[in-house]
Amino acid sequence: MGSQTCRTTGASYGPCTGCGSEETDGPLTVIQDLGTGCGNCDGCCDGATCIKLASETNMKCGARGASCASCAAKVCDTGTGSCVDPSGGCTAASCSNGCCKMVSGMPTCFVNQPAACGIGGGTCTACTYGVLCNGACTSTIDSNAQFKVIVTKAAFFNTDVGGNCWDNYAGFGCAQPDPVVCFGYQSGANLIEACNTQQNDVPADASGIDNVTWTETTGLITAGGSPFLIPASLFVQGGKVRVSIYDVDATNSNDLIAQAYINATSMYNAAYNLSAFGRSKSITFELR
Repeated sequence: MGSQTCRTTGASYGPCTGCGSEETDGPLTVIQDLGTGCGNCDGCCDGATCIKLASETNMKCGARGASCASCAAKVCDTGTGSCVDPSGGCTAASCSNGCCKMVSGMPTCFVNQPAACGIGGGTCTACTYGVLCNGACTSTIDSNAQFKVIVTKAAFFNTDVGGNCWDNYAGFGCAQPDPVVCFGYQSGANLIEACNTQQNDVPADASGIDNVTWTETTGLITAGGSPFLIPASLFVQGGKVRVSIYDVDATNSNDLIAQAYINATSMYNAAYNLSAFGRSKSITFELR
């Protein structure tokens, strides 16, 4: 059994210690994202400044959450945040292993790029964000992606295991709880966590279950008003992503309704459903 810690840059893990000579660092890459600032940007980071994909230039180009860099003699594809070389043109003969896309007015060959996917020199197609391209779009998660999380549904018991209400008005009976769902992951010695929008006064049904729904806007996990990004590598390589439901109390500390860690998966699903854990019946969320 060995161990690894994050490098100080947050770009990857340090070397494995306590392992045999046959062990290596492995393929895991973690892009630093502390839940605030530029790491929540749909584009590259110019220091602490977010440059969105549509606004990127040849001098400042990069993928979601990555550092902006110059493309030098190449050009920036603002659809992917990657530097490409359009000088060779693009035909079925010259791009047999990829697809063709116009960049800065020039046909350009892309090979196995998720945002520009195809084969045989045909027209490129954008895959669902966060999956790999292998001649065609796959359902395999791209470990270099940075995922937004949108919680759409949650259901939980209106009381704790002792039958106590989450909100109890000093003997006047159960009030209606104000739940939020939070996602977090470990970054070095710190747990980085953010939550979606609090839903106020959610009533329980006849069986004592609170059922909550969120829209794409209110269900988005945010930090400081910006989307909270989770490295896809945590899902692919078996990292821990923590999911919690809290009842927010204005006068007392928040009640922890349920908490669990997501089992890692390497395949992309349109919607993930977490079965019962703690006092939760289920939670449904999407990666975007």
